[in-house]
Amino acid sequence: MSTHRNRVASQSQTETISVLTTALRKWGLLAGVTGVALATGAAAVVLWLWEPVYDAQQFVRVVQNREYADILEDGHNKSDSKSILAPLTSDLLLNRLLLDEAVRQRADIDAQSLRNKIRVEGNNGELYAVICRDASPAYAATVVQQLVREFVRYQQAYRDESLQKLQETLVVEIANADENIKRISRDLTTLSEQRLLANSGDKKPVDPDGTFLAEMLKRLYDYQIEKRQIADQTRRLENSTEDPNAELDAAELQLAISRAPSLLAIEAQVRELENQRASLSRNGARHPAVEDLTRRITEAKRQLETEKKSLADAARASLRLKKKQEAASEIAVLEARTAFLDSNIAEAETEVDRLTRRLQSTNKLDFEFAQKIKEQERAYQRLDDWLAKKDRIESKSMSLYQVLIEGPDAVAVPLQPVEKYPFRLLGMAIAGGLFLPFLAAAGIEYRWRRISNPEQVRQQFEVDVLSEVADLPTRTSRPALLTSRRFTRQLRLYEESIDNLSTLITLATEKRPIVFSVTSAASNEGKTTMASQLAISSARSNHGRTLLIDADLRSPSLHRLLDASLDCGLGDVLAGSVSLEDAISPTSIENLDILTAGKLRSNPRRYFSNGHWEELLDKVREQYDQVIIDTPPVLAASESLTISLKCDYALLCVLRDVSRSSSVKRAHERLVASGVNVLGCAFGGVPQSEYISKYGSYEY
Repeated sequence: MSTHRNRVASQSQTETISVLTTALRKWGLLAGVTGVALATGAAAVVLWLWEPVYDAQQFVRVVQNREYADILEDGHNKSDSKSILAPLTSDLLLNRLLLDEAVRQRADIDAQSLRNKIRVEGNNGELYAVICRDASPAYAATVVQQLVREFVRYQQAYRDESLQKLQETLVVEIANADENIKRISRDLTTLSEQRLLANSGDKKPVDPDGTFLAEMLKRLYDYQIEKRQIADQTRRLENSTEDPNAELDAAELQLAISRAPSLLAIEAQVRELENQRASLSRNGARHPAVEDLTRRITEAKRQLETEKKSLADAARASLRLKKKQEAASEIAVLEARTAFLDSNIAEAETEVDRLTRRLQSTNKLDFEFAQKIKEQERAYQRLDDWLAKKDRIESKSMSLYQVLIEGPDAVAVPLQPVEKYPFRLLGMAIAGGLFLPFLAAAGIEYRWRRISNPEQVRQQFEVDVLSEVADLPTRTSRPALLTSRRFTRQLRLYEESIDNLSTLITLATEKRPIVFSVTSAASNEGKTTMASQLAISSARSNHGRTLLIDADLRSPSLHRLLDASLDCGLGDVLAGSVSLEDAISPTSIENLDILTAGKLRSNPRRYFSNGHWEELLDKVREQYDQVIIDTPPVLAASESLTISLKCDYALLCVLRDVSRSSSVKRAHERLVASGVNVLGCAFGGVPQSEYISKYGSYEY
């Protein structure tokens, strides 16, 4: 099985290589010229149709608040950057954008064409670039600017709506939790009454009406609420002391600066100098003493400003230190209160746990009451959680996310196009133009799958190739070329390849006389020329007398090649109208006779199926040493198999670049299935240069 698969794979690979080499050999020049023309035309079209495009862009920053997103456990309010930026290309936003006159200035613009122009690219983390590509740089900048503005307004409205929905959700959940607590309280009242009735005759029950346990739970709840409030207050104090940009009391700061002795001394000096200058002002502003006083006043005022700044810095540091100390004192008090609350919470939890265990050990009603108490505790805790979430939202101006415009609000008009020249399109157009003819040629060859080398015959059909035959010299109507040395050399090379094939046939066959047919899969594959040349070669090689029979009664042609008459031939002999001796005629070549096709008077199949054909072959065997029969194509004429079956051997002709592999395969299968002894294949049409490079040339 593996060997079969390997053979099939090898045949497929060989066939593919053959198709490509054949296409390159047969169509290479035409495909090359056509490819250059197509590539040039495609490049010209690309350059003619191409117009530069510009990318205008504006950056937006998406800042998300994870704390806000985690307030609700169900996570329905969590978002990612892609979903936040998705409305940029939505129909809602693009239709809003089309209402702007600057965007609507083009008559062919619509929402879909705008969507094709716009894209969003991530830059770095929270930063994203909104880009519009258009042939007009000014229009691209306008679209981006208006789109980002509309998007920011849309997101602001969406955030407000989301926050409102979240607040409404919190209100509903808080109301539900409060209603749940009231329901549990009613159930506790009912259970308390049932327990009192059940325990009226027994010993005194533990906490009969549940008042003490409810009081302890309420106290525990109050302690926890107070502890949480203290924690929030402590956190605010710590944040206020750690923030260097925190605002200080302006009045207190001004008071600390104004009381500084150094500042008061400088202010007194300035006033004294100004009084002196006022007393000398009658001498004029250009008097040396007045100018000197003016210079001294300016220096004193500069010193005053420097001193004010220095005192302000010192006062700020002092006030911050004082504020930090006050905050530390408040934090210490709060921490002491927190420790006290922790102690009370631990005692309350211990008492609640003790009462719960005692209630569980009394009777069923007490146990149900204890369970209901725990349910009440969980309800209080749930209500506390929702209230805490509400406080967290209201205490901070929180939002799920925020979209900010990064950089200037006005978008700069791009000056450089995305591509100065369309190198990529040019490359694709040139490559497509160059390779398209080669692909078309390969497709044509793959469609027909003609045989181009003997290896295909050996591998695909498992038939021996007896010999390769060189191509006939090119015919010409100029007599001078027929006597040229080149034409003579080509003709001799062709004759030598025919002689080589004739010799191999003679050596490969042991019977004497030899009767063999020359056939092909389809017409125009060189079988008639091959049969005539083999007959001539055999007659000239002193192998004895040779008879050439034209058995292709439908389309005879041997009589034209050897200048014989068609009036009396094989058809007449098989019809019984003429004797064999009268139908055979000699040729101009010594030892070579020919039996032409003659006249066709009926269906050729009837001639070869009535026993006359076999009798004719027995007669010619007695008279000739070698009989060569030109038969019709195997696939086109049914009598071809009958003719070859009565012969000793059959030679299958394959013409390079003409014979199709599928046709040759079917013909060979029919010959073998009919019992015909296939001697092998003759591979004709080999270019003379290739034949010389493979077998060499040995001239006279």
